[in-house]
Amino acid sequence: MTTTNSKVQVERILSLPETIWIDAEESSPGIQAATHQSGTFWVLGRQVLLRSNDGLNWQDASHNLRDEGSFCVVSIAHEPACTKIFARSRNGLRCYRWDEWDRAWKPLFSVNTSSPGVFAAWTDDGLITIASESPSTAVECRNGDLSKSARWRTILLGNAIHVQLASSGIGLCALWGTSESPHESDRGPSAAYSTSDFGRSWRRIAEFDTTMLLVGTAINHNSAIVGGTSGLIASVANDKLREVWIEQGGDIVAIDANGTTQIAVIESEDQPAVQGLLLRQGDGTWVRYEANFERRVECMKLTCLGECIVCTSNEIYRCKFNLDELETRLTT
Repeated sequence: MTTTNSKVQVERILSLPETIWIDAEESSPGIQAATHQSGTFWVLGRQVLLRSNDGLNWQDASHNLRDEGSFCVVSIAHEPACTKIFARSRNGLRCYRWDEWDRAWKPLFSVNTSSPGVFAAWTDDGLITIASESPSTAVECRNGDLSKSARWRTILLGNAIHVQLASSGIGLCALWGTSESPHESDRGPSAAYSTSDFGRSWRRIAEFDTTMLLVGTAINHNSAIVGGTSGLIASVANDKLREVWIEQGGDIVAIDANGTTQIAVIESEDQPAVQGLLLRQGDGTWVRYEANFERRVECMKLTCLGECIVCTSNEIYRCKFNLDELETRLTT
């Protein structure tokens, strides 16, 4: 799948403390996800909410969340009025908005789900929330008073690993554990679905019978790229499966796309893990780079041309590619 291995410049730019104290109790911070919303990069997880304008200089954005004790920020959603986060604490899973006047996160409503996290999108049909409640994923729509019960609800079989939904109602969802047979492995198979009506109904567009999907990211409103076990990377559109690649040597544990650039982390199950970065420009081939992040990778995000951040549970790394070398490899 890839060209000959190359190297990338890897620099640790932030390390979280091994433990912190919240409400007189010791807790271990842990990064779980990274996202980019309206020009701001966010890193979130257990006792973690960081923000950056460039992906290099990070600021603590948790503010008053620690007032509710131990917390876990599970997702960030941007809508025209302001940025909103979803965080779980002793008060359950809540949606918060940023109050610029009080410089604090203000709770808006609670989400009644056992899911550790939730995806949310403000659309022309209302607020759509999608939460994995193993062995299924619930899609709900609210509008008006968001604290009231959902206006409609539908169920997808499986556990969602990637969801994207445009305000127009077009979206994609990738899940693992989609088999209806009780004899199938709990880890598979996987599938991708598309919707054009805000998630009321879904159409299966791709099946992955031997791979457990682990990660996914949007390419644009109509397409996404997903990764999974055994080195699988696949490109899906809202009407079909487009391309499939297999890279030997591990699982795809993090993935991102920005414009014509696609990037992923491949990681073996060894201890310590053997890791690598996979980079693709446009319709070119994937280029593999040697890399080592010391711990298991949790997430990644492209920050600018030729650069990305890669996060383990307690560290953020800056990865810088040699663009001249990459261009040479793609043209030879």
